Amino acid sequence: MESGDTRRELYNKLVSRRLSVGWTGSGHTDSDVGIWAYGAIAPLVTGTIENTQIARSAVQVLDVNLDDAARHLQSREIYYPAEAVAEALQLNMNFADLEAEGVYHDEQFYLPLAVFQEHTGKLLEWDSLSERIVITG
Repeated sequence: MESGDTRRELYNKLVSRRLSVGWTGSGHTDSDVGIWAYGAIAPLVTGTIENTQIARSAVQVLDVNLDDAARHLQSREIYYPAEAVAEALQLNMNFADLEAEGVYHDEQFYLPLAVFQEHTGKLLEWDSLSERIVITG
């Protein structure tokens, strides 16, 4: 890394190196770029399109409901600080009994949202806009 790199530039270089991605520049451009596709997605990404249309087309081809997938991931695969969430939900939980379902990081215990749902009997969802857990049911 060069000595004049900003933190953002260092991060971008690290991620690019880790993913084995090369770039011809370090910024965005308003120029059109060529995209070539084959298979089921090819007819959906022809001509001049917005870049977000590529992701929308992939979802269409894969027949995936992104809202359902996001809810599932946020409930089962993303871990939340157990003590803070239990306190906010006014739950008395024995974390020792739940160690198999959680993970430790920096001496803090984390659990998936689904565990809290089971203890409350309510549907809990992560609201990414407010960055809060919302009780929806």
